[in-house]
Amino acid sequence: MMRAFLTILLFFIIGINSLFAQTPHRITGRVIDKNNNAVEAVAVVLSNKETNKIIGTTTSADGSFALKALEGAYTFELSLIGYEKYLLDINVDKELNLGDIVLKEDALFLKEIKITANRVEYDMRGYEYRVGSIEALKNKDLTEILNTAPGVMAANKITLYGSPVVNVYINRRKIVMTEEALLEYLRTYKGASIEKIVVISEPDISARHSGISIRIVTKKEEGGFFSASVRDLLNKDNHVWGANSNIDYRKGKLSFYASGGYMNQNRKKVEITNNDWKSINKKLSDTTTEKTKISPSVNATLGLGYDISKKDYLSAELSFREIDRDQNRDIITENEAGVAKRFKRYNTVAKDPALSLMYVHTFKDASEFTITGDYVGSYKKNEIIGGNINAVGAKEEDAIIKTENNTSTFIGYALYSKRFGQKQSINAGMKYSYITNEAINNNSSFLYKERLLSPFASYSANLKKFGFRVGLTGNWANIDHYNYLDIVPALSVNYYINRKKGNLLSAGYSMAVHRPSISQLNPNAVFSEKDIIVRIGNPNLKSYYGNNFSLALKLLNSYSLSANYRRANDAITSYIYTDEKGTLYQTYTNNARNQAVSAGFNFNKTLFKKLDLNLSATYAYSESYVNGNTTRNNSFSCAFVAFVYLPKSFTFSAEMFANSRKRIGHNAYKKEPVWLDLALAKRVKRWNFKLMVSDLLNSYSRGEKMVIDMGDYIQTVSNRTPSRAYNITVSYNFNWGKAGRGKRAQTQKSDMNSRIGE
Repeated sequence: MMRAFLTILLFFIIGINSLFAQTPHRITGRVIDKNNNAVEAVAVVLSNKETNKIIGTTTSADGSFALKALEGAYTFELSLIGYEKYLLDINVDKELNLGDIVLKEDALFLKEIKITANRVEYDMRGYEYRVGSIEALKNKDLTEILNTAPGVMAANKITLYGSPVVNVYINRRKIVMTEEALLEYLRTYKGASIEKIVVISEPDISARHSGISIRIVTKKEEGGFFSASVRDLLNKDNHVWGANSNIDYRKGKLSFYASGGYMNQNRKKVEITNNDWKSINKKLSDTTTEKTKISPSVNATLGLGYDISKKDYLSAELSFREIDRDQNRDIITENEAGVAKRFKRYNTVAKDPALSLMYVHTFKDASEFTITGDYVGSYKKNEIIGGNINAVGAKEEDAIIKTENNTSTFIGYALYSKRFGQKQSINAGMKYSYITNEAINNNSSFLYKERLLSPFASYSANLKKFGFRVGLTGNWANIDHYNYLDIVPALSVNYYINRKKGNLLSAGYSMAVHRPSISQLNPNAVFSEKDIIVRIGNPNLKSYYGNNFSLALKLLNSYSLSANYRRANDAITSYIYTDEKGTLYQTYTNNARNQAVSAGFNFNKTLFKKLDLNLSATYAYSESYVNGNTTRNNSFSCAFVAFVYLPKSFTFSAEMFANSRKRIGHNAYKKEPVWLDLALAKRVKRWNFKLMVSDLLNSYSRGEKMVIDMGDYIQTVSNRTPSRAYNITVSYNFNWGKAGRGKRAQTQKSDMNSRIGE
């Protein structure tokens, strides 16, 4: 009996030891990329070398993983599409913490990003860049993705082949923000949520907004993001503080977005004005010290979108902007008679509300009908006070000018677009605008009313080697009870040398009707906020025709050569003059004969997988003939932008711009200094930190200079205030509920489960 009991006890002890010996051990770690960012949804697999049994899991949002395994020898494996596979032999005999494991990007996928020819389809608009299926782009932000598109550079601003991008759209919504706020906003979008990017370098006459455009199409995923940024520009003579925030959310058929901004600025500016008379030996010099205070200016946008059905979409957007400005100028005049002191004080209030409605219907054949209604209001109030400063420093007022400008604009737009396969398309529609403006100057007023109706139609075709587009626009205008009718044609042709390599030659001709703006017609004196120039319009100005010819060659998605010629008779041009007190005035003339020719080169490419480089150069010649007097202007401008991706989530950018002289009117031009900006940015999870040194080369002797030539009299205005500043920006991005993240995680988990037989 005792022997039997001891035998049972022995087997029980052996069983207990065996049980403890088979206790699984915990293996943990964290997966990151080369920039120290967590990598989610990585397949984590342990393969037993003796039994070939597989254990697996996937990494969470913070890149961490945890699994359990019995003692033994294993092969540890990490895998994720777009990254190189990670392998490690381990022996499991206790709990293991593998720490941070860095996954390297797959060179094949990187190559796929850089060689975008098979992802880019050129047409008469520009091109379409399909990014939704490029796995290696899914963890990039939208600015990084834009830098992989041919000709696009998103550094301190967004350009296409060196030219500024005027319009940026997210889906159908035009984003209206400052350059700094726009770039921070685009960084909140990740590649996983982007479907395609449409770059419009040659807008159709049916475009709602003219100019170069980039349209970003996102996937319809539930979820949203919030972003906020603060900026402080440090300069003893120019201090700017601002903040921006954005929220974007989608739930089912409803989408919601809102943005807001705030800015406060104090600026001190010193200008030297030299007056030189050729006919007599006389010179006059003014030193102007300007202090500008911009009270807290705000902007806000609120928008709603609703998918009524799979074929019907409705959206509404409301925005408001307000700027308050207070400027003080002390003018010291030194001449033979002694020193005289004058002052001017400018107070400006500007308010701009806007409302936009949009409805889109998609037909069974994929054609679309779009109708929009936009209201834009503008209210500006200026007060200009001038006078002398006496010997004891007191200010004696002798002139007060009060102006108001109220403008209401309604724009209706309708467009029907139909595609025939992938080669042909038709756009037809109509624009209608109604503008009323009342300008008041002290006791005098100017009332302006305009109605404009513009039906349009265009046809484009993309064949194997050739593409062409023809368009026709009719303009019926009623301005102050006078009727105008104009027919405006447009024609452009593409020759596709090699579509896959991105080689094409394009040529175009367009005619345009240029009508005088309200500010050009208003005969009352209006203060110009930017240049401290009193503007006096000419109510007798008339419309005129302009003709434009263009030629461009693009090669290998990286090189661009372009030439342009413009000509116009009876054109409107500005004319600047001054009075005996040195006050600058700007008016307009309608008898100018202008012509201009320009040629440009641009190189845009990603080098060494870490450097985005953009180099552009432009030469321009212009000629203006007014009242027997011909003025000519030659200018050369160049720009260099480099964007470098560094380890540890650092990025470095450099932007340099130089322009020999810039024509700003018939008898005036500007010379600008060489401009150099350097920026260093660091990304830490949801935070972004950026330090930028702007206008690094500027000093008192390298300021902006404006030259006004009036025949026997020349005035030169030099800005001697250095604008070098240190710009500190901190932003925070928070994303939630993105469907793309769940889909990617589910894909990786399914792949892992199939390997372990579940």
